[in-house]
Amino acid sequence: IGSGATAVAVIRISGPCAFDALRELLSPYSLENGAKKGEEEIKHMKIPKLPKPRMASLRTLYDPLSVAKGRSDNNKCAANSMQERRDPLDSALVLTFPGPNSFTGEDIVELHCHGSRAVVHGVLSALS
Repeated sequence: IGSGATAVAVIRISGPCAFDALRELLSPYSLENGAKKGEEEIKHMKIPKLPKPRMASLRTLYDPLSVAKGRSDNNKCAANSMQERRDPLDSALVLTFPGPNSFTGEDIVELHCHGSRAVVHGVLSALS
């Protein structure tokens, strides 16, 4: 992590799981729980579409850990109707560079997010 807060932070993810990591960050609901559900329920889940290659797209990043942290069951109806919605981390410009046509030859994701320490820490924690 850099030495301080900046206006914009660029977080780069590369490798064979880069696009899977991005899908998790873009999904307001857990994708892992959806894999355990029946086919009928999976059809209703919206797996986020990735941005077109090399084109910046403004997207909301969600914290995949926010559901796992546990919340009070004040609203059991919402929990039963569908999965709990994840907490938003930030709005970011998202770019994808599919391999082998990227600088490194691997799939690459760039997240251009707000540069505050809290946002950068939240995104990096979500990726770890």
